Amino acid sequence: FVDPTVPEGRLGRFKMVCTWGATKGSGELWGLQSADGFAWEPATERPIVLGSDTQNVAFFQEDIGKYVLYIRIDLPQSQSRQSNYSCPGSFWDPGFSIRRVGRCETDNFSQWEGCAPSVEHQVFAFDDGDPSCFDIYTSAA
Repeated sequence: FVDPTVPEGRLGRFKMVCTWGATKGSGELWGLQSADGFAWEPATERPIVLGSDTQNVAFFQEDIGKYVLYIRIDLPQSQSRQSNYSCPGSFWDPGFSIRRVGRCETDNFSQWEGCAPSVEHQVFAFDDGDPSCFDIYTSAA
């Protein structure tokens, strides 16, 4: 995304989140920055999030003056807010992870302290009004 807080031609004008420099399947989400949108370098000293492997969306939300990150959260069914979640005999047997969407905010794109795929950051998920075996794979924010 183009960061409206950084002048054109300066490092950090373009930013993105992606799995970068990580072992395939590790789920390490990094913040990268660029002055031109072609040559990229790390904007963070360590991964922003561990365990969010796909469909992550970041941007600068001007009305609140913060960087926002939507991540996929995979949590065990035991941490579900849906009391009747059960899919016996299928992939959704107890113990498997359930996909939801989480949101983190920060004032500084290089510092995402406390951002984690957890119930505390959950903003979009199923509840008792949804059908059993309901799963949200991506936010498409």
